[in-house]
Amino acid sequence: MEKHLGIWFCLLGGAIAWTLHLLICYGLSEAFCIMGPPSIYFLGVNLLAYVLGLVTLVLLGMALAAVVLSRRQALSRPAAAGEQSDSWAFTARAGFLANVVFSISIMAQSLPIFTLLGRC
Repeated sequence: MEKHLGIWFCLLGGAIAWTLHLLICYGLSEAFCIMGPPSIYFLGVNLLAYVLGLVTLVLLGMALAAVVLSRRQALSRPAAAGEQSDSWAFTARAGFLANVVFSISIMAQSLPIFTLLGRC
């Protein structure tokens, strides 16, 4: 059962991280823009920037963990004859490519969040 959960994380980990990042950051930014900017500042940066930065780091870490795990799974499975090993290797390789794309997407979508944070 653990092996199956690992391969599902290899395939969907980056997608889940990107979706959560999109929803959480959009929701927080929209809520704070409607309520007004938070009055809590630390080192000249408001609280929302720290929260969004923390969310970005955690979910980018999740996506990068999926990249590393899927790459490790793709390399550790021998290309032996058999339907399960072939499908396992394909899933790991497809997950690796997808997770790289989702990791880049998380990094790219966090740039406008932080550059436009002061303007609602």
